[in-house]
Amino acid sequence: MKPVKTIILALALCLAMASSGLSASTINWTTLEAAQDSVKNGDKLVYLHFYTDWCGYCKKMDASTFKDPKVVKYLNDNFLSVRLNPEKSDAAKKMASKFYVRGFPANGFSNDGLAPLSTNSGLAISPGFMPPEQFMVMLEYLGSKSYDKITLKDFMSQRK
Repeated sequence: MKPVKTIILALALCLAMASSGLSASTINWTTLEAAQDSVKNGDKLVYLHFYTDWCGYCKKMDASTFKDPKVVKYLNDNFLSVRLNPEKSDAAKKMASKFYVRGFPANGFSNDGLAPLSTNSGLAISPGFMPPEQFMVMLEYLGSKSYDKITLKDFMSQRK
């Protein structure tokens, strides 16, 4: 009887570890409306990821950048993350226009979820695929609110 209890305990422990790791390995995507409501209550910025279903680089970003543990943790801790497909809704199409999206993927940052964040380096909008390392620089620059003090270029040179 004792080996059965040991096996059940081991399985329960494995399941608990797997489920706790699962939540930390995915980005907590939210809706635009929820982000706009939540941003009023805290100090997180809104991250908007514009994508389409047919976009190869969007899929590549999903498979690599959005699976990177550092990116996932930093986004979940410091941003309200929203995925928008302008081909699927008028609201997403309207946001893409406000964020000057001309291709996919595109990454936008906002302090209110309504308009692009203005930084010392210009508007916080980045077109195209970003590998995890490059994306982390952008996230840290914006998440640390360094954009109020220095340009992205200066931030990057200080990181070295």
